[in-house]
Amino acid sequence: MGSAMDILIDAVQKMSLARDLNSTQKLVVHTAQKLVNADTVSFVVADKAFVYGHLADVPAFEKIATSVTSNCISNRGNDSASLICIEDTQRDNRFTESLYEKMDIRAFVICPLGDSHPNAAIGLYWTTPYAPTQAQMQSLQLLACAALANLDNIDLVNELNNKVMERTSSLLEAQQEAEKANKFKSRFLSAASHDLRQPLQYLNAQCGILKRQQPSAEQLASLNKMLASIAGMNGLLDALLNLNQLESGQLNPELQDLNLGTLLSELRNEFAEIAENKGLGLNIHETTLTVHSDPILLRQMLRNLIGNALKYTPQGHVGVRCEQSEDVVSIIISDTGPGIPVNKQSEIFEPFFRLTQHRHHKGGFGMGLAIVKSLAELLMHPINIISEEASGTTFVIEVPGNAETSNSLDIAAEETVQIENDNRPTILYLEDDEDILEAVQTLLDLEGYKVLSAEESLEAVKLIKSEGAVPDLVITDNRLANGDNGLDVVAQIRSEFNNSIPAIMLTGYTEKSLHVKALETVQKVLCKPVDADVLIKEVRHFV
Repeated sequence: MGSAMDILIDAVQKMSLARDLNSTQKLVVHTAQKLVNADTVSFVVADKAFVYGHLADVPAFEKIATSVTSNCISNRGNDSASLICIEDTQRDNRFTESLYEKMDIRAFVICPLGDSHPNAAIGLYWTTPYAPTQAQMQSLQLLACAALANLDNIDLVNELNNKVMERTSSLLEAQQEAEKANKFKSRFLSAASHDLRQPLQYLNAQCGILKRQQPSAEQLASLNKMLASIAGMNGLLDALLNLNQLESGQLNPELQDLNLGTLLSELRNEFAEIAENKGLGLNIHETTLTVHSDPILLRQMLRNLIGNALKYTPQGHVGVRCEQSEDVVSIIISDTGPGIPVNKQSEIFEPFFRLTQHRHHKGGFGMGLAIVKSLAELLMHPINIISEEASGTTFVIEVPGNAETSNSLDIAAEETVQIENDNRPTILYLEDDEDILEAVQTLLDLEGYKVLSAEESLEAVKLIKSEGAVPDLVITDNRLANGDNGLDVVAQIRSEFNNSIPAIMLTGYTEKSLHVKALETVQKVLCKPVDADVLIKEVRHFV
């Protein structure tokens, strides 16, 4: 056994690692036993005793040690730091406690810890008379000081832990409230978007009808302005919903290999007329490169960048090309527009931010690039900007890729069903909004289609049976009258008449998950409001 100082130093080092009461009590009693060879040692803290030695297994001893400790401390008077030493209980009448006599305790020392733990003390017990030396008493007092410091540290750690737990609990509650508010916001925006798209679809259909009634040049110009306003409102709704879904983490990328050539070809067709109307060149280079990305989200990024470039380029051209370096494909979108000042290039990706020189442009809300940035982060496709004022702008998106080509970018899982057309193809149109139903039916009538319209499944089946012929195409809303679901009705009609009728879903809901699920049943999903010409173009793909 080492010297008393070595034992104390070792105990202090070990106590610095003890973080709970039980570990400290165990360490203190074993150290006390080494310093003073007692039959039994106890360490009582707040009426919780830890006992070691010959009497430790006696059921009543913990109670006795606690009682002796309490009795000694309460009778020590003003000398709070002194040890209580009873060398022979049969010859010392200072204490009336008789419990220790039943345990044949003849001597004991009680060493109180101090004022911050007034009911804590180290106790040593002998079954024969014993007189500790002065050195042993001093060693016990030093051990008591070390134990007191450690108990104070444990109290401090517990207090801090409690505060951390309280703060964590508060943060969790705040997070739950924020998530609840975010879900409410998302539901509200989705519902508001659906309800707002309904009248926009009605206006779009009515404008399409008026355009087909040979309006004058002045009337046509007014109609085009109305359609532009409707498109602007629709764009704002799309941007708000997209940004909300990105911020709330509702979008989950579905990565796959896709052919860039197919994607860029579709974008070329989409923007060709816009570029032509502005007198701009649109140079989208052909490519056979394949990239690994989410086709819908990547398409949205490119649509926003190309659309922005066309919108803010007064003259010249907009170009899109692809370059491959090892396993990364760079998609480069450049324009000959006014450029972006260097000190504003970090701000253009913020929601609702628009450059001063761009604010006279109609139809912009300052969210297109914010969505691009959020999508880039979600897909982990780095995006860089190269621009100087009056020198045009170039955006570069880096996408994982390889040299292989893919067959198609078509996200619809089901192939289009080819059917034979007669002189007047029949379309079954399912819609529970009477105004939209009437407007779209009139539009389709003007285009030479025979239209059967219904608000729910029973009416639809009855109409088909009364006609004696299966329709060539079904156009359906997602939500119909009487709680019917448009997708279920399409599946029911196909089963009822044993015919794989092609179908288009025309819906005011924009959630990607709904569209992906819908494409398991229908061949195309269109979001309201759909321009009349776009709707007719899609219908002609099937009939």
